[in-house]
Amino acid sequence: MAELLQLRGIQKTYTLGKTEVTALRGVDLAVSPGEFTVVTGPSGSGKTTLLNIIGCLDRASAGTYVLDGEDVSARDFDALAEVRNRKIGFIFQGFNLVPVFDVLENIEFPLALRPDVTAAQARERARQLADAVGLSSFVRHRPDELSGGQRQRVAIARALVTQPRLVLADEPTANLDSHTSEQILELMLGLNRQEGVTFLFSTHDPRVVAHAHRALSIQDGRMVDGALAPASGAGH
Repeated sequence: MAELLQLRGIQKTYTLGKTEVTALRGVDLAVSPGEFTVVTGPSGSGKTTLLNIIGCLDRASAGTYVLDGEDVSARDFDALAEVRNRKIGFIFQGFNLVPVFDVLENIEFPLALRPDVTAAQARERARQLADAVGLSSFVRHRPDELSGGQRQRVAIARALVTQPRLVLADEPTANLDSHTSEQILELMLGLNRQEGVTFLFSTHDPRVVAHAHRALSIQDGRMVDGALAPASGAGH
């Protein structure tokens, strides 16, 4: 099976005043379609920088990145945005919902810039996903009328509405209690199993790690030895 994404020798250096800070130091990573993979590591280890590069929100300083057969390493930011809109969905720990939009409007929002999707098609896809994440009774509610778990369900549906090849999640359970976290994890695992959605997480949460097919570890900008070992919950 062809790999969905492949990173080779990825480096990222930031310039802060007269100081250079190296966030990634030659990261290699391959993810196949249908994986449910987590990247763990302490704060400052490079997890978020890595996800930003994989998500085409940032560019590497060196190295190559191939996503779904496309080499995106040297793309400018406009070209990266086009790739991102076609192939990647995002789930954030802070939900990032539009407060004046209701559930359906938030879910369909990423399709607003897609000329190949009509308003009617966007609305129908949003309704299907609201149902899939258990929110069909809340489609007219705004974010401030929802619980944290419900907001995260909206964020998951929004991430899936463009039918992306890859969904990235940055600490998706960080603002949720343990019971709600478990529900959200089971929802995403179900989507992974039933729909073949590929998930890649960054997390500190051992519960997320326990459910993953594969757990990777990053430290000081490098993948550490043993990073490709299956997590204890492998086999989901």
